[in-house]
Amino acid sequence: MPANCTLTVKFWVRTTTTETSRGDYLNVSFAVTGVPPKTYFSLSSDGSPDWYQYSGSTGTATTDRSATVSFYASGTAGNGVTAFDVDDVRFTLG
Repeated sequence: MPANCTLTVKFWVRTTTTETSRGDYLNVSFAVTGVPPKTYFSLSSDGSPDWYQYSGSTGTATTDRSATVSFYASGTAGNGVTAFDVDDVRFTLG
């Protein structure tokens, strides 16, 4: 991530689930060197087959830095299975 830039991430998500209660999440975090990681999204499973677009940005870095974007799912011991589909991830420096 060059100095004086922000990192914007856009992506599409849909969920499929057989759960009868909410308890599964897709967490999307940004980590920039020298800055504590921040979870920008914690998307709960709602079983919607529709695709939804999400977007998030880091703050402006004053010096060159490395950035990592993580997608990870977490769930509770429930009575079903949840899948998160992530597609068309775009990274933009601004």
